[in-house]
Amino acid sequence: KVAHIFTFENKGPGNLVIESASTSCGCTVSKYDRSPIPAGKGGNLEVVFDSNGRNGIQTKTVSVRSNSKTEVVILKITAEVVSQNM
Repeated sequence: KVAHIFTFENKGPGNLVIESASTSCGCTVSKYDRSPIPAGKGGNLEVVFDSNGRNGIQTKTVSVRSNSKTEVVILKITAEVVSQNM
């Protein structure tokens, strides 16, 4: 399993609320704080990719829906899975 944490800042005038973070594959999960993020404050969204049973270049997306002016933001992670010969 490989994880990446995306950090962000609420640059809007009001609270930012992440409504959902949908992944493109069951091998990828997202974790984020569901509490409103006040203006000027930041937050994190963690994406965890389970490479079990996969090989080669893997690109996964997370569609983040919020109450922001840009309602949907697409996050992308790319990994190269290399099997180890024993």
